Amino acid sequence: MTGAIQVEGLVRTYGNTRAVDGLSIVVRESEVYGFIGPNGAGKTTTLRILSTLLAPTSGTVTVAGIDIERDPHSVRRLIGVALQESGLDGMQTSEEILAFHGRLQGLRGKSLKRGVERAIACLGVEGFASERISTLSGGMKRRLDIAIALVHSPAILFLDEPTVGMDPTSRRTLWEEISRLRRDEGTTVFLTTQYLDEADQLADRIGIIAGGQLKAEGSPADLKKALQRDVVNVTVSSRDDEDAEQIVKLTENNEATISAAHSNGVVSIQSLNGDITMAHMLEIVASASIGISDISLRRPTLDDVFIELTSEMSAASTGREDNENGA
Repeated sequence: MTGAIQVEGLVRTYGNTRAVDGLSIVVRESEVYGFIGPNGAGKTTTLRILSTLLAPTSGTVTVAGIDIERDPHSVRRLIGVALQESGLDGMQTSEEILAFHGRLQGLRGKSLKRGVERAIACLGVEGFASERISTLSGGMKRRLDIAIALVHSPAILFLDEPTVGMDPTSRRTLWEEISRLRRDEGTTVFLTTQYLDEADQLADRIGIIAGGQLKAEGSPADLKKALQRDVVNVTVSSRDDEDAEQIVKLTENNEATISAAHSNGVVSIQSLNGDITMAHMLEIVASASIGISDISLRRPTLDDVFIELTSEMSAASTGREDNENGA
């Protein structure tokens, strides 16, 4: 399979520590790929390698069909990068720093003017374009960081924790812009984030990394479906623990049930198929003449998937990337 980004057997070591450990992924053209994992899992190290800012120890990486080690300069012409840390000069205005980075990318004259105006409009910083960067809020500086990455209309955009420090409105604006870039301009977006709702909302596919290794990959819907762990909650009308205990015992015989427990008159059943369990539950309470005041079904969330796949690795991987400034 070919893609905008191809990674095969990627390894990055720091002494005896493997921050990235045999990673292989393919990011398709014009997709948003969400890359998530616990702190120290290898996310930022991977992004830095893909964007030519860090050399791999071994393995191969191509971006837009170009080997990042053989021709990093050509790769840099095609990509935009917004890292976690800001490199903004507080004495410049937003317009000045955007123009500076546009010129670094080879823009001149009308192309430069259009690029700056487009980047300002994309991130909604029109009202602050002529103000010194030192006067901007943290969230506005973050938006400017991303505008810089967009000034030359890159084919591939790397975003490392892009909405950290943003207020809800700014965050939603960025989400809309990322979706628009993918939809209208065919931009490929590689996005690291610890906000799982962000990955769920934006990503066509998600890669979950822990301990430098890919633990799972797929669409948000497929990842949640693969967990196979619905939860059915039933509230006994009487709040009687004897009734709740009876429901638990009768439910344990159902083939879809993983586990069942009760507390304060509420029965919780983890199930392989919540629809089957809910139907079975209704039959149980009817036949046993147990009154219930509420019954609900909760599907797995991306949080559930994340915790399931990374919990065992979190403690071991913490601190892996301390030398590389974060996750």
